[in-house]
Amino acid sequence: MPSNKHALTAALEFLHEPKVLYDLGCGFGLSSLFFAKKMPPCKVIGVENALFPFLIAKLLSLFVPNLTIRFKNFLNFKPKDADAIYLYLCPSLMQKIDLTDFKNITVISNTFGFNATNPKHKKRLNDFYKSTLYVYSF
Repeated sequence: MPSNKHALTAALEFLHEPKVLYDLGCGFGLSSLFFAKKMPPCKVIGVENALFPFLIAKLLSLFVPNLTIRFKNFLNFKPKDADAIYLYLCPSLMQKIDLTDFKNITVISNTFGFNATNPKHKKRLNDFYKSTLYVYSF
């Protein structure tokens, strides 16, 4: 399920000029594309492990110089150069992510939070689903 524009726009409030932002589980790359267009100095890297969505995202990235799409399993992926991470994943996948790799990184999660830790900020959105953004600093 793609992130809606309310969630993506609200996420921008918590992204303070990151140099590198990862979109883990980027799907068709629409959220990656949004961030790349809104923050041109930032290098945006979408990571997807399903072939068809990856191919669509890869096609979209061809026209955006600061957007890269990688075909990888983000559960085994260690984003050492990240300043920020955006994700919109189901709760079962959220719990499989190893948070020890996210030191000094702002992590923004759409709708679902991590059970293991409390967010630094929670923002309730005024969208159709009354979604919540969870913002973490590790």
